[in-house]
Amino acid sequence: MFFFTISLNKTVRFCDPATHRALARRVFLPRYRLAPQNPFPAAIIDALISYLYLLYPPPGALHSPVPASKIIIAGDSAGGGLAFALLQVLLHLNRKPGPAPKDEDEGFSRVSSQENFSISWRSSQRSIPLPGGIVGLSAWVDVSRCLGEIRLPNGNRGSEEECLEWDYLPTPAEQREGKYLPSPAWPENPGRTHLYAPDELINHPLVSPIGAESWYGSPPIWMCVGDECLRDANLFLAHRLLASNVCVRFLKYTSMPHCFQLTIPHLEVSRKSIANVGEFIEAIFTDGSVKVGQTRVGPKGDPKGEVPDDELSLGGLKLEDVAALMKNEIKLWKEQAQKEKEIKESGRL
Repeated sequence: MFFFTISLNKTVRFCDPATHRALARRVFLPRYRLAPQNPFPAAIIDALISYLYLLYPPPGALHSPVPASKIIIAGDSAGGGLAFALLQVLLHLNRKPGPAPKDEDEGFSRVSSQENFSISWRSSQRSIPLPGGIVGLSAWVDVSRCLGEIRLPNGNRGSEEECLEWDYLPTPAEQREGKYLPSPAWPENPGRTHLYAPDELINHPLVSPIGAESWYGSPPIWMCVGDECLRDANLFLAHRLLASNVCVRFLKYTSMPHCFQLTIPHLEVSRKSIANVGEFIEAIFTDGSVKVGQTRVGPKGDPKGEVPDDELSLGGLKLEDVAALMKNEIKLWKEQAQKEKEIKESGRL
């Protein structure tokens, strides 16, 4: 059994031997290509190839084929966003054409891992079944980071600005105003204002999974977020998953920063969080009886009740509302880049 994690480097919590023991699973950690040298879709291609490598290892590999049902795709921060983006690819490849059942969005049908689309992989036709589950810790699912300088329908400020007291991430405004020295890793021509993807693709669901239209047919999902800048994006994604009848265990940690399991691993809340992931995985790999819910967790790791649906939906925000906010945020990035270009050309930079 493998725990497939998509994360930035070997310092992540999943590479800690203590975490391996807590999860009681072998870990496969692919070294995928990073932006800006390798922008979208390089990382997601590498993630898909890594998944296929587990399913259908080449001659001489150190492992035998791993059943998809025994693979958990997981990641934290940007790796968490990549895990959800890879899930979107797998869902797309497994969708069957035809009308959707009455309880589903028009145009999307339920996915069956028993009837999979096949691709050519190492000179053979191979199906790409869905994994056993997904794990996302403080997942970066909105690359535009549009839920900041706004007022939500419930009157609250977006978490990108509201949660600065608890988090260490820069705000979207600070990111936009960041200055970068010229580098062949990020050429000016063709230019782009964001390091991960071209401007016109920032709101694509394989870049920002928060904008995906459907999650029907997803395997069980464990996800968590703290009181951090990325909180609202994760709340809304959990809302979208539940609306698609996905089996979700969502935990919202009070007063916790981004990826707290990594930054403050010695705290009880971090240890309990990793143990909760292990419990989720064990349930998938045994009888499949995954405990679902949307739970608020206190600073000591104890449950403090349910996160209401209105909070998950950010006061009733719709998918089209988020799409509009993302487009506006991309516009702000472009305007800032144009301003810097004009300053540079005038000789004042």
